[in-house]
Amino acid sequence: MRKSNRSSLLRQQRDKLKREQQEKATILNELQTHISIFERTGDVMTYQKGYQIEIKNSPAMNVLTARAKMSVDEFGKYYGTLFERVPKDRVTPTGLNGARYFDQEFNPESSDIEVFIGIREKDKADTVMESCECAMTVHHGGYSTLSEAYGAVVNWIMENGYEIAGAPFDLYIKTQFDSLSPEDWETEVYFPIKKR
Repeated sequence: MRKSNRSSLLRQQRDKLKREQQEKATILNELQTHISIFERTGDVMTYQKGYQIEIKNSPAMNVLTARAKMSVDEFGKYYGTLFERVPKDRVTPTGLNGARYFDQEFNPESSDIEVFIGIREKDKADTVMESCECAMTVHHGGYSTLSEAYGAVVNWIMENGYEIAGAPFDLYIKTQFDSLSPEDWETEVYFPIKKR
């Protein structure tokens, strides 16, 4: 690949990640608002509307990862470093990208987050995310209401005799980069679980 083509590709990826970063900032602000409302009113029902929760094994994935204490504003930076590795490491992205959250309580200013991109080559992966039993739902629409999906899954876990058994994560299935409008975006939300 020519140097100018690679540079252009990296610039496009940078711009994509900046847009995603702005969307994630919006999501996190709205999630914080929902948490505040829930803590003040105890109204869980608003989180359950329209979500089908199922028990499903998550896909096993070979991933390149970047994990750090990061703010929402830094998502783009960490994704950028991962996408820069794709041509350097000569790996093939699978199109499955996501983020995993390790803190008990999410703080948009500084949380333990791992962003990841799926790759085909197991021998070149930073880690393999093994398949595990999860409570999962699909969120349709823009990221600004994604917190409702998290609330629905957590409530389902509590009501059905399960407990969270690992770091929850998102997979971004359909996005604006598929030339779709926000109402057609699709995000899978996974919470690893075990029976209480």
